[in-house]
Amino acid sequence: MRRLAILLVLISASLAQCDTIVSGLETSYASYLHTSVGCGQPHPTTLYANLSQLAEGYSYAAQCFKDEGNIGKAHAYYSLAAGRYGAAADALCSSDYALKANLYISSGDAYVAAAQPVLARQAYEKAISTYRAHPGGVGITLYSTAKEKEYALDHPMAESLPDVGNKGNISWLPIAMAGLVFVGIGLAIVSLRR
Repeated sequence: MRRLAILLVLISASLAQCDTIVSGLETSYASYLHTSVGCGQPHPTTLYANLSQLAEGYSYAAQCFKDEGNIGKAHAYYSLAAGRYGAAADALCSSDYALKANLYISSGDAYVAAAQPVLARQAYEKAISTYRAHPGGVGITLYSTAKEKEYALDHPMAESLPDVGNKGNISWLPIAMAGLVFVGIGLAIVSLRR
């Protein structure tokens, strides 16, 4: 009975840890929780930084809830993170297009973690559109990353396939068998010549 009580205390402490993270985060960034962003209105130049830090905090809290097995809260906080990543990208109106595209990709990734593929696709499309509008400012690497992630949404089996050339996934048994066969054939040829 005593072990059960200790286990319950530990579980409640770990559950409180995630809620404490969220509480501290929302206290620190209270003015950024419901900030609307648009390029038609002036805003401080640090707005995107604060919004992206809030998004990172929500992602951390979501992972905490996921580790605890609370998938509902994990999805909710991943969704909040995605929204703040998108808002941070929207705050970069006329500068740093590579960062803007990267924030949209992060938004899409958070939506994927929140099991919201439609919103993830929209975020990846925004990254692709940013590249198309400013190819010199974004770079082909971010474009291809967004396209790859969009492709993975359409082809979920693609993520379960091993990477080409990944040495950790090589089965050495067929290679060893082929080596033994070649050695055996070589010995047979040498013995026949004698």
